[in-house]
Amino acid sequence: MDKKIRLMIIEDNVQLNEMLTKYFGMKSDVEVVGSCTNAVEAAGMVKELQPDALIIDMIMPEADGLSLLERFNTSEFETMPATIVVSAVGNEKMVKMACDLGAKYYMIKPVNKDILYRRIQDMFGHRVITAK
Repeated sequence: MDKKIRLMIIEDNVQLNEMLTKYFGMKSDVEVVGSCTNAVEAAGMVKELQPDALIIDMIMPEADGLSLLERFNTSEFETMPATIVVSAVGNEKMVKMACDLGAKYYMIKPVNKDILYRRIQDMFGHRVITAK
C-alpha cells in the first residue's frame, strides 16, 4: 500500500465531525490531519496542513462549502485536495456547481461511513475490488 491518505474533515455538526474523525482515525490507510467546523477556519488549516483529501459539508455558518471550493480554485492555493462534498441539500444545481468547482464526489446526508471510506480510497486508487 502507498502512503497514508492525509484527510481533513470540515463539518459544522460537531457530533458528526467527531464521529468521522474517530472512524477515519481507525483506518490503517488514512491519517486524519485536522478537522474544523467552519469554512473560514478551514482555508487556513488546508494551507498549513496540506491534506491530500477533504470531506466538506456544504451548509455551514459564515461561509458555505461552495465558497470554500471557489477559494481553493484561486492562485492562493497551489493544488486543490481531492474533495468529497457531503450535504443535506441534493438539488441538481448545487451538485453541478460543486463538481464544476472540483469536488470528486457529492454525497447526500445521512452518509454511510463505509461508502464514504470507499470513495476516499477510490480517489487514490487504494481500494482493491475483487471478484467473488
